[in-house]
Amino acid sequence: MFGTLPAYGLYCRHVEDLTFRNVQLDTLRPDLRHAVLADDVKRLRIEGLQAAEVPGAEAVIRLVQVEGAAICRCKASATADPFLLLEGDRTRQVVLEENDPAVAARPIEFRGGASAQAVSPP
Repeated sequence: MFGTLPAYGLYCRHVEDLTFRNVQLDTLRPDLRHAVLADDVKRLRIEGLQAAEVPGAEAVIRLVQVEGAAICRCKASATADPFLLLEGDRTRQVVLEENDPAVAARPIEFRGGASAQAVSPP
């Protein structure tokens, strides 16, 4: 109906007050798209995400023009490059809590006007 979407799992657009808890995403075949893509979202919370990751795939979580997000207790594998992609000059107030992105090749990438000041703790 919509063609190929930019995420294999959750694609959220123009939403406020959205929470995902303990979601596990997997695919039958390797998929290079994002597990989660949020575009123009306010007040997003992602807790305990487990997502299939494939070497060479897009960022696991991509936030575009997202204001107020909490990414909690998510774990990145060594194939995540990056684990979290932030885009857009309106992306701000992204809080990272109890995540384990240390094993990711690159934990966070910034594009299209998003900056490190959008994230706390840095």
